[in-house]
Amino acid sequence: MALLQGSGMTPLQALRAATGAAADFLGRPELGTMRRGAAADLVCVRGNPLEHIEAEPAIVWTECAGTLLEPAALLAEARRVR
Repeated sequence: MALLQGSGMTPLQALRAATGAAADFLGRPELGTMRRGAAADLVCVRGNPLEHIEAEPAIVWTECAGTLLEPAALLAEARRVR
């Protein structure tokens, strides 16, 4: 998202481009939004990415298919399957 903002987008435009707009482009209305019936993978970050887009790398946890995953666990799994 920092690259999108670097190209001239506001933080809100970058967040929308990376979520809802991307889902719309792919024809996947169940993605990219937080509402009942949507796919509910979430990323919790420290800080407010609308105020500081650099908050994006400060990931606290990720929720995927109902399972909370911590960054260290995700990195360990990525290294394992590499």
